[in-house]
Amino acid sequence: MSTHPSDTNQFDVARLARQNWEQDGCPPGREAEYYRMAEAQIEALRNLLAYDRQVVADCNAVPPPDPIDPAKPSAVDQPNAPPGSKLGD
Repeated sequence: MSTHPSDTNQFDVARLARQNWEQDGCPPGREAEYYRMAEAQIEALRNLLAYDRQVVADCNAVPPPDPIDPAKPSAVDQPNAPPGSKLGD
């Protein structure tokens, strides 16, 4: 999916540009500047959403940890066990 600003729905860009322009008190002669800023805002949001989707996909790719077996001793149960020893030895 392309996220180039020219691929953005022009209506959405114009709506955001007008909203920002009005919030700033409708400064005269700066419509094109507000349009370019709106394109950049939408592009940044698209990139952020794409990044978020990738992070979620990466997290979902990690297998869940093994369930805890209450019958097996843990490192907490054997705090002084020598390094490399197996629990329960």
